[in-house]
Amino acid sequence: MTIVRREDAPRAVPEEREHFTGRVGMTPLVSIDEKILVRVVTVSFEPRARTHWHTHPAGQVLHVVKGTGWVQTWEEKENGKKAKVICPEDVVYIPPDEKHWHGASPGEGMDHIAHSMGGATEWMEAVSEEDYTNAS
Repeated sequence: MTIVRREDAPRAVPEEREHFTGRVGMTPLVSIDEKILVRVVTVSFEPRARTHWHTHPAGQVLHVVKGTGWVQTWEEKENGKKAKVICPEDVVYIPPDEKHWHGASPGEGMDHIAHSMGGATEWMEAVSEEDYTNAS
């Protein structure tokens, strides 16, 4: 068993600009051992900030804690469907290897806790301004 005390917990990390559009802050919550194939991070998106398209080998769970955001799958985009609105206390499950993005709405920031499972995230292209605008 391992207990990570508050004073030993990971601190906020600089945003990973290469995988996001806009200002995003990240604070790791679970970072105990590289062998643990789950990563838990609080992510704070300023209005209009968002991830790039990406997948997770064993899926992802998002728990919205503040603000309003959007989430969209590649399949939804390709079929002309809009992004889904997500709000505080919503929980989103993204299945393994489903290409998707998530981020804040244009008028309000959003914070969520992201549980990414199964190893490294596969990052892809940015969500274009046109695709972001059309998502609403």
